[in-house]
Amino acid sequence: MPGTFVCVTGASSGIGRALAESLPFESGDLITVSRRPAPVGEWVEADLSDPAAWPGIGARFADALAAAPYRRAVFLHFAGAGSPHEHAARAGLEEYTASVLLNAASGPVLGKAFISACQAAGVPATVVLCSSPGAAEPMPAMSHYGSGKLGMEYWVRAIAAEHGADGGVHAFAVVPWSVDTPMVREVIDVQPERQPAAVALRDAAERGELASAESTADEIWRLVVDGVAPGAVVPVGAVPAGMEIA
Repeated sequence: MPGTFVCVTGASSGIGRALAESLPFESGDLITVSRRPAPVGEWVEADLSDPAAWPGIGARFADALAAAPYRRAVFLHFAGAGSPHEHAARAGLEEYTASVLLNAASGPVLGKAFISACQAAGVPATVVLCSSPGAAEPMPAMSHYGSGKLGMEYWVRAIAAEHGADGGVHAFAVVPWSVDTPMVREVIDVQPERQPAAVALRDAAERGELASAESTADEIWRLVVDGVAPGAVVPVGAVPAGMEIA
């Protein structure tokens, strides 16, 4: 029977890896995209901070969806970078540019390529982009990161407005709160004491209150399978009181 085509970016570590390792579908195919090898699926090596890599990934979507009679397709974009951990004026231009391209641009561009490939193949598309609590609260030394994540939320809402509830394209975003990932550990280790978010994460880690990447991936897969409103932005992970999923 036709299965599900899945692509996960950032699948070599953190939530992306946990998503790739816990597909809830009985049949289908998995492509992973990351700089380092992913543990499962067909690995596509790519640095998504380089726009030159994006067309090839879009072509891989089109080829895969045209080659098999999938009944649905899911794209989960979890690639991202927290560095440079520096105020914008002092950050190196090359590293800052790469981070902006990865965090702000690669998700919408690859999401568009995925939707186009799905529509050409007549396959319903689900697109999940990863936002961050940093999208809601301006943080020193994270301008390249938070602004990109806020753009992810706008993108899924705009796609929902374009497609409505026709069932052909379903896009939403998730906001992982306090999840034990390499990026969060990097923030804890690198960010200065003046950064309240880093202090809060460090204290949560010391109390053992960070959610695991695996449990967060399970939450995300439930949202994919059970469905949420198009354009929704849903908190997952160790969600603070008052931010619980409705």
